[in-house]
Amino acid sequence: MGKADFLEALICGFLVALTAALFVEYFGVADIGKFIGVFAVGLMIVDFGILLLIAWPFRLSGVLVFFVITMILGYAAYGPYASYLRGPMSNIGESMSELPGTAEKQMHCLMLIFSNPMAYQQECVLPDQEKATGEKPEDYGLEITNFELQPKGETYAGMPIQSWMTLENKGSYGATNVSIKTTGGKYEVCENLEVLNITGITGDYSDNIRKETDHYFSLTGRVNDPWTEECTYAKNKMSIGGTIKTTYSYDYQTESYLEIEAIKNINESKSKFKVNSAKEKAAPANTLMYTFVPLIWKGAGAGFKEGIIPVSFKNERRGGKVTFRGKYEYNWFTGTLKSIEEELVGWTPLGDYKYQYCVNKTNISQKLDECEKEVGEENITINNESTCVECKGEPSYRKYGRRDRSETEYDKIAIKPVGDVRDYIKLSCNKKSSEEGKIGSCTCANNVCEIKYVGEKSDLEIKPNNEELLYGGLTVSLTGWPDEDTLDLNFGIKADATYRVKMERSDNLQIKTPHYTD
Repeated sequence: MGKADFLEALICGFLVALTAALFVEYFGVADIGKFIGVFAVGLMIVDFGILLLIAWPFRLSGVLVFFVITMILGYAAYGPYASYLRGPMSNIGESMSELPGTAEKQMHCLMLIFSNPMAYQQECVLPDQEKATGEKPEDYGLEITNFELQPKGETYAGMPIQSWMTLENKGSYGATNVSIKTTGGKYEVCENLEVLNITGITGDYSDNIRKETDHYFSLTGRVNDPWTEECTYAKNKMSIGGTIKTTYSYDYQTESYLEIEAIKNINESKSKFKVNSAKEKAAPANTLMYTFVPLIWKGAGAGFKEGIIPVSFKNERRGGKVTFRGKYEYNWFTGTLKSIEEELVGWTPLGDYKYQYCVNKTNISQKLDECEKEVGEENITINNESTCVECKGEPSYRKYGRRDRSETEYDKIAIKPVGDVRDYIKLSCNKKSSEEGKIGSCTCANNVCEIKYVGEKSDLEIKPNNEELLYGGLTVSLTGWPDEDTLDLNFGIKADATYRVKMERSDNLQIKTPHYTD
């Protein structure tokens, strides 16, 4: 293989791989900006494949290979079947979107093996929790059943559309604050035109769906006509394709129960040290709790009279998001110093004011050399506040703020001991926990502890089958013992949690032009 062949293969391979990446972006399979690392590896793999085709062993023409592959991708993206491909390709992209998160978790576990073996055992090795006795194995809440869309598959612009569905509560609790919305998602861009105009919900609407009950819903709308609205994309096309996305969200709850073993004397007991996990109710999300050793009253030192229990929150679903709403709401405020001060009423300011840009108030932006933009620009690119004032402009600032949410606006996990514990068991917050003040906060009163999310994301969104460690230092202590004849003390702690669930389903719909004639 000569140098010219290798260079030709390398260049053609890169161009083909780049074309494939643009193809992927066009069909909405993935966001290149979010997965740049994945695409970089993909580019190298495709490039290596083209090297084999062109340079060895086939020695095909690099220009010919590039032309053939580009024509195939171009035909798929812009040919008559492009609109039909967009929906299925978008669904593939939604499935692929979870891959980076899975890879990130695996890398995190690999690092923990070398840096923190105990955390590795807690986060990566511990077995899944068992369901409580008599519970269904599915982690269900509300489920869409008997869904029907009319028309199916394809319709003409200007025609009405309607969907029927039943929301059935298959979980163990009542669903409250139920919200349903249908939108036209992932259609080709038609300037400011909303391709689907959904008018509302009719039928048996309820914001409280009790367990083992169902409710009927109907959503009606109309397909707007992109061909009469001078939509650039729809022009000269027979049809455009996309998806109708139905989203439903609701508030839900769950409970977990962790059995804890306490023994009177390590020398008199035959108990085996093992990992115990909490048993959970069937729900979209659950509280994870573990114990590693039993509590010991005598014979092992005072340190074994208390145990540390990590508390995590997990999204049990294969799809959808679970949101654990935080105690605080965070927001950036932008404007003048006076306007920001007015907006921050009721908020706690965090950090200093940050200069953003210069707002042109006089249209004399070229009076100084530093005023580089043309006359009439609204925002002037000036990095200095004093120069902004000299240019007859008004500085714009940003400031970060935090608001305390009311008790009904945030979620929490309430944990308390259950069983005949009397004054023998005490729950408390371990102030030495490494998680204190970073993600979760813990407060205890009357032997009941509440764990809340206090991170700087306002809400903690948990992806399917992922979990977040909220608090690593909940402490269970032995403060007494019943009597000399009692060798074992069996009790447990129960965790009640609230959260919000958001689920989606997508249905493909091709929209044809009604204006075409032979």
